[in-house]
Amino acid sequence: MLCKACALVLISYTLYMVFEVHLTDSCNRSCPFCSFAKNSFIETHDNIVKFCREIERRNPNRFQINLFGGEPLVNSKEVKYIIDFFRENDNCKIWLFTNGDLFNEISDRRYLDRIHAQISVYDIFTKLDKYRLWLDNLNNDRIRFTYTFT
Repeated sequence: MLCKACALVLISYTLYMVFEVHLTDSCNRSCPFCSFAKNSFIETHDNIVKFCREIERRNPNRFQINLFGGEPLVNSKEVKYIIDFFRENDNCKIWLFTNGDLFNEISDRRYLDRIHAQISVYDIFTKLDKYRLWLDNLNNDRIRFTYTFT
């Protein structure tokens, strides 16, 4: 049985499986259109361990893990744990859905080399230089980013 508290969603495709985990309702921002900043749910380490072990038990050939929040990097300890747990599994893709403000929490290349990031960009003009400098410094073809303008 998958841990209910992880808000885990399993989407089964013929090509690969997708696992989604809701890491937190907290956020470091207070965007006027979003209610997450006012919430305080943060997933427990025990449930994240159960989540990872359940995926390992299912032993999918190819799979993707989507990390959501609020802002998932508010719970960066668990983001790092999931990346480390599946580090040696080349059949695993890890997607991080983030606002990008807390990338310094996982700035070590051993984490960045394993993720694909979907950055939701709100107030782009005040953050553009920050994102540009950060991305220019990465200089790595293995790190993939997409942007959503909100």
